[in-house]
Amino acid sequence: MARMMIIFSMLIVSAFPLMANAKPNPRIGNVYYNMVCNSCHTSEAKDIQPGSWKIEDWAAYFAIDNHAGDKDSKPVSYYLQREYRETIKDSNKAAKKFLNMSTEELFQSVRSYLLHNASDSDVVNPCG
Repeated sequence: MARMMIIFSMLIVSAFPLMANAKPNPRIGNVYYNMVCNSCHTSEAKDIQPGSWKIEDWAAYFAIDNHAGDKDSKPVSYYLQREYRETIKDSNKAAKKFLNMSTEELFQSVRSYLLHNASDSDVVNPCG
């Protein structure tokens, strides 16, 4: 089942040429995740760190593109879009810094960072 989810995730990503061609940078993903995502996940929502999930879980999460896992939640990609970054740029330095980065490149960078630091990856970073 896990292998099927990974294969499905790879198919979804390869189906979007712009996303597949984006150059992921896990360092950028680290900064964005820790400064933007964690601003809510440590204060308002459930604390979710990269090591909280396995690689297959993160891959499925990005493939499904559903932030909270329910029918009413926004897609994960919404929080990586330029329009969203525009709304928080005055209160969030990372959103402002990456304001002109393409959504696809930022999506792939955050995804790369989380997959690289998943609980079953070779390099686990419990501090994010």
